Amino acid sequence: MRRLINRLRKLSNRKTPTRRRPSSSRLRPAMIYGAAVLVVAGITGGAVWSWQSGYAAGLLGTLRSAMIDASGATGLVVEEVYVAGRGETARGDLIDAVGVTLGMPLLAYDAGAARLRIEGLGWVREATIERRFP
Repeated sequence: MRRLINRLRKLSNRKTPTRRRPSSSRLRPAMIYGAAVLVVAGITGGAVWSWQSGYAAGLLGTLRSAMIDASGATGLVVEEVYVAGRGETARGDLIDAVGVTLGMPLLAYDAGAARLRIEGLGWVREATIERRFP
């Protein structure tokens, strides 16, 4: 009996094995990967939200307007309009179709739309519009 008691005492004095935590060097790549996934998901979600809500389009429009205003302030404005080959088309009709006024910023002028308006006039088969920057 004494032997049994001594044996039980020895067993009760033993430390219970503890569970080892994984070393931090094993966790580090998983944490970096997880953080990268969260960042990419956040950026993608923000981009989709801003595009669908119209915020991005509004911001791009504001930036475009600021760029056009800045170009006009630096002197990139329409100073002269030269027309070659006008024979049968009335001058007033052509001026209206060109849609440009002296002093307007060069970047604000939509040459493609003006070309389509000019080609829509009678007697005009083909039109070419050029912007010449100083």
